[in-house]
Amino acid sequence: MGTNIFFFVDIRQPDGTWQAHDRFTCGHDEDGPCIGCDTRLYDGRNSTLFTILGYGRASHASKAGIVPVSPARGIPDDATPQYRQFAAEWGEDGHSHSYLTLRELLDYDWTHRVRLEGWLNLGEWVTWTGNNRAKAPDTYCAGIIGRSIRHVSTGTMEKLLERYHALSAGQERASFLAENADTYAQATWQIPAYAAIDYFWAETVPVLLHIARGTSGLDRVRIVFFFNN
Repeated sequence: MGTNIFFFVDIRQPDGTWQAHDRFTCGHDEDGPCIGCDTRLYDGRNSTLFTILGYGRASHASKAGIVPVSPARGIPDDATPQYRQFAAEWGEDGHSHSYLTLRELLDYDWTHRVRLEGWLNLGEWVTWTGNNRAKAPDTYCAGIIGRSIRHVSTGTMEKLLERYHALSAGQERASFLAENADTYAQATWQIPAYAAIDYFWAETVPVLLHIARGTSGLDRVRIVFFFNN
């Protein structure tokens, strides 16, 4: 079970009030009137992005080398009625409410390097170290368990790598990889923040800029959001 984000966009009107850009829908369920939204611009589950947006403990952010754009600010005082109702329906299950203008998002240093980690088996370590340890591995997992899984230290994995490279290319190496297919060690790497947040920078930010009608509208577009575990 992971963390979800409920991510919405507001546009400031000439009179200073905010209007929801998303299309909220009203309906009824067994508990009475309810409200939903089927136009959310972002619904990914990227933990690095969530930390940048202000979710989570300061100790976790520090360990990952992340300085949030801002600590969680709560529901804005001038939130739209639709957002207030949506948030109210989630109650305590919705938490870490916050909001940011598009200008604040773009002013953030997305080039700073963040520290990530994941579990790789021997074959994945071979591929990763053969490419570039400064880049993220092609494949990894946040955690892995199982009766056949063997967790080892990074030092032990480095020794297995040395043994692998000492073998003759071909069947010897293939057999050694097969023997250690369930042997995992935790790896760490550092990459720019923009490269660690999946499609948010490449797909979500351009749409926000379009909604703002370019850089002249950076202060009249904001995102409002909260999280659920």
